Formats: sequence, structure tokens, C-alpha cells
Amino acid sequence: MVKFLCLFPLLVTSARIEIPFSYAWRFHFGPGGDDAGPGPGNRWMSAFTQVTACTDGYPDPHRMTSSDCATACAYEPACLAWVHDPAGRLCSHHAAGSTCTPAKSNATAIGAVRAAATPLQTAYSWGAASLPEASAWDLVDAPHDGLASLRGSFSEAGGDSHHGYRVRTVLWYRKNFTLPTSWGADGGPTYIRFEGIMHFAQVYVNGVYVGQHGSTYSPWTVRLDNVSGVAFGSGGSNVVAVRADASYGSEHWYGGGGLIRPVHLLHLGPQAFVESGVWVPPELPAGGATTVTASAEWENAAAAPATGAVLFEVRDASGAVVASAQSAPTPAPGGGAGTVVSTAALALPASIALWAPAAPALYALTATLLVGGAPLDTVNVSVGFRRTRWDPDAGFSINEVAIKQRTCARAPRAPGNCRRNTSLTPNH
Repeated sequence: MVKFLCLFPLLVTSARIEIPFSYAWRFHFGPGGDDAGPGPGNRWMSAFTQVTACTDGYPDPHRMTSSDCATACAYEPACLAWVHDPAGRLCSHHAAGSTCTPAKSNATAIGAVRAAATPLQTAYSWGAASLPEASAWDLVDAPHDGLASLRGSFSEAGGDSHHGYRVRTVLWYRKNFTLPTSWGADGGPTYIRFEGIMHFAQVYVNGVYVGQHGSTYSPWTVRLDNVSGVAFGSGGSNVVAVRADASYGSEHWYGGGGLIRPVHLLHLGPQAFVESGVWVPPELPAGGATTVTASAEWENAAAAPATGAVLFEVRDASGAVVASAQSAPTPAPGGGAGTVVSTAALALPASIALWAPAAPALYALTATLLVGGAPLDTVNVSVGFRRTRWDPDAGFSINEVAIKQRTCARAPRAPGNCRRNTSLTPNH
């Protein structure tokens, strides 16, 4: 029986260590004795008062059912009203001050309002530090589609033509692991990086609720070293628990549920780039210029202040450096008291290959953090450079090549009224 992930053999000194964290998760299909719903227990719907519709405009996040629309609103603190039109599958969310009364244009819609955001439910027993019954849960590796697991089921009553007939529900994952002693001693931060969790995720570390994330397809991190009770070394173990609410969604296709993308364990040195901190704009200046400003955000977790600079290098597919620049030295406070953003102007060659849908040329940007002249951290990101333009008559173009768009009329929307449009304007 796999119970612990042991990392002690990996004691190589490095500014950035990334380890696969996708295997040996314990999985439970369905909420079981868990109280489902974003509010206190499953009582959050009582916070809403039924209305016929709101007269405000109709955003269209493609919520296929009224339950999807309502659940998404309940998870969003700023959302105080939701409206769903079953005929057109249009869902709109509204903040304070919305006028929610019946309107002729949306008389078939249903919705509800609440006076204030319902507190997010976080006290789930399956997020506790100790859960002996979890040892009997299924053993799975990520990427994992919990809704398509053998424990899942079909329901004609709960399905639709876009999502199929898999039962959508809350999914739970748990994982026991240990951390090297050296990671707790060097002052650098330690993270778990989730590449994607479907759909609304809440995470617990050693029974402590550490946060939530509502964007299914974007990566995000959970910091471990500053969570109360996290143990480093052979003397203690840790557990991470993930609650993934896959009972709703926004896709026009089957989206799955759970840990749908890989998971990694990440440890950084005392001076290192923050997560997703390296950036170079893909949009080139107008008029044929090819100089862009690259930026990198970094942090000094050591006790003493440090001064660092960032070297930016752009490489082509062969690995040759086609542009480079170094930022000015910048002081950073100690103890992680704040981050520093270093910038430099990258003069790309005039012959730079432009990214286009038919020929997606990509380059690699390497950012190297230099402290005292020594390279302490390196991050690589891919980038494609292009020029885009909106014209009220000619429409949208990439590198002066017209790109046809597809647009649909706003509410009320009749089926099949989408049309090809080469003069699409930005407000569409």
C-alpha cells in the first residue's frame, strides 16, 4: 500500500527543484457524507430569493443549465444575482445595484438574488489532517478524470446533449508526503503547483484550509512552507486534500472533473523568480519597430537584503541567441518583505519570424537571476511575436493578414443566427 511520498534521496543543492507530484493520490467519487455546495453546508440556496429576471445586459458564459448558472454565482462573492434563460442557455451574473424585475425580452428566464455573498463553506471533514478511511479510497495518478472513473455512473435525467450523461458531482483527493530537511533550512519557499483542476477547487494542508481556485484550465500554486504545522525531515509527514466541485461547468463539451492536469512539487532557493513572474509581450510595436520590454519579478527570502539583476536572452529553434539584454541592478529587501520587478529592453532583429495561425513561429525566452554575478535561478518561457490590428472597415488582422471571425447576435438569440463576419469590432 502506497502511503507516503519520500523525497529524501533528492538532496541536490539547486535554486529551483521541480518534482512530479502526480502519482499516488487517494480518490473518492461523490461527496458522500460531505455537505455539497459553496455556502455553509448545502444550505446556500436559501440565501437566494427567486426572481423572474434581471433587466441588465446578458453576458454569455455558456452555462448549459440553470443549476450551473446558480452554482457559479454562489461561488463568486461579487455575484449577488443570477439569471438563466433555458431556451437560449444564456447565463448572466450581476453585482450590487442590479435591477431584477421581469422584462419582456427575457420573460422565460429564471433567476435569484441575495442581499450579500454567502460565506464559502470550508469546514469539510474530508479535509482533516487525519482521515483513516481514506486509505481505502482508490489509488490514482493525475491527470485523472474523476467523473469518468470506474466509480462514476450515468444518468439520463442529469445529462444533456453537450455534456453526455456522466453524473457530475463533488470529487475528493488526498495525498500523504514528506519533505527534505534541507528545504526547510535554506529559507526558500516550497509550493504545490496544480496545472488544472475541474472545476472549483479548495485545498487543505494538514487540515488547514489554504485557499481556492475557480479557473479550471489555468495553473496555480499552493505555498507549503508558511502553513502552520508543515513538517520537514524524516520526523514528520504531511497531507494535502483537494475538494474539486465538478457538479457544474461552462463547456459546450464534456469537460471531465478532478485533477485533469499534472501536479508538481516545487522548491525555490532564497533568491528566485516568483511563480509566473517572467513576461515578454508578444505584440510588436507599430511601424516596424522590434524592441520589446521584458520583465521578471523575483523575491529575496534570505534574511539579509540582496541586489540582483536579470539577464534576458531570446533563442530561436536552433538554440542560437538572437537578442539579449540585462536589467539594471536592483536591491531587494530581505525576509521576503517584497518583490522586485526587473526590466530590460530587448532589441529583436528586424528579420524576426512572426507568429501567425498558419505558421506559429515560437522563440524561447530565458531569464537568469544574477545576484553578486552568480546565476541563482533560471526560467524559460515560450513566446511568439506578432502584430495585430483592428480596423472598423477591414476587420481584424494578424501581421496585416485578415482573419475571419465568427460572431452571434446578443440576447434574445435565435438558434442558428451565427454568421461569418470579417468586420468584427473589438466590442464584440
